[in-house]
Amino acid sequence: MSDLPEDISSLIYKPLVDPDMGEIKVNGRMLQLLMALNGKDSLAELSYRLDYELNDIRETIRLLLAGGLIQISGGGESGLSKEFFDFVIERLAVIVGPIARLMVEDAIYDLGGNGRKISRSNALELIDIFSRQIPDDEQRAAFIKVMMERLQAGG
Repeated sequence: MSDLPEDISSLIYKPLVDPDMGEIKVNGRMLQLLMALNGKDSLAELSYRLDYELNDIRETIRLLLAGGLIQISGGGESGLSKEFFDFVIERLAVIVGPIARLMVEDAIYDLGGNGRKISRSNALELIDIFSRQIPDDEQRAAFIKVMMERLQAGG
């Protein structure tokens, strides 16, 4: 399975354990990505956390697949929950006030018009959109941190 789709951001992989595998050479990037794969986080989330470009991850995933070290675990395209959007609005409202709800509604519309159809991988794009509208560096960093923690906890 070396043919990966154009958009790999929502793919989810997990390590494949085979005691009869034998020896396989891996480089540092392969090892770091292999250790980060948990069967839950999408490649977009791992890209953000590891500070890797998705194109670099694509090549590393190809190598790991070719070596039989990983397997696909899911597509990650389930929509974000209403609770996630409520949380975003609540956190944004602390920083920007009552316009937070409108900001979230506009972003949802821009990304497809329905929160349940916005994938978890697009949550990173949403977080980026909102964070660019927070002028204070400390508040922006705190907002991004809280949002990433929420996503990693399952949205």
